[in-house]
Amino acid sequence: MKKYRLIKIYPGSPQLGYINDINIIAWSTPDKTLICSDHPEFWEEVIEKDYEILSLNRKTSPSIIENIMEGYTDEFVDKLIKSGMKIYSIKRLSDGEVFTIGDVLKNRPSYTQVIKRFEIIKNSIRLWLGENNSTKENAGLLIKYAKRVLKPLFITNDGVPMFKGNKYYVIANKATSYYTSTANTNSLLCDKKYIFGKKENAENYLLMNKRCLSVNDVISIWKYNESSYCNQNKLINFVKQIK
Repeated sequence: MKKYRLIKIYPGSPQLGYINDINIIAWSTPDKTLICSDHPEFWEEVIEKDYEILSLNRKTSPSIIENIMEGYTDEFVDKLIKSGMKIYSIKRLSDGEVFTIGDVLKNRPSYTQVIKRFEIIKNSIRLWLGENNSTKENAGLLIKYAKRVLKPLFITNDGVPMFKGNKYYVIANKATSYYTSTANTNSLLCDKKYIFGKKENAENYLLMNKRCLSVNDVISIWKYNESSYCNQNKLINFVKQIK
């Protein structure tokens, strides 16, 4: 619902600066009313800001000042910015999304850029974007349109980015089969497991690496090939060593 602030008094009006949260108010008598939006000479729409500054960047150490709004007033933060400090991170109040310098945003459906700078524009903020490997800014985007590219929780062995809720396939070291799991913030990866994002890649890994031939299988293969010779004792000792 829109709000309106009184910027000029009139007969029967509230005090200057009064904020009305409906679009109708008494004029001079209770039975005479006016529509605030029809009288901009008396009432201006209150446009509430949709952002909160979380941290600033300065040249001295420590370079990042965090939790700005917990210790400073808006007026003091404005003075810090005017003195040369730069906004480092902000929060969009409408949904709680946090944006930080260097974050990757979708500028177009198939095109991404990183945040280079924040600029305060009245009650909003413009995010200036550019290429990751360049200091140049080539696009501006109001915060209400900003859409951050999600960072994957991890990358599987077959190069598939995993986001929360994605299913993946796990093969433990020396295992003869795989099991499935779901990616979440507590997903634990280790060197003794192979993680695959695609089922066919997990199956192919097992096909090429699973130890599935018995000693008799190997001996029978050697016997089938009359030109080769199999030393059975050496083969058994070798199998014992790799278990």
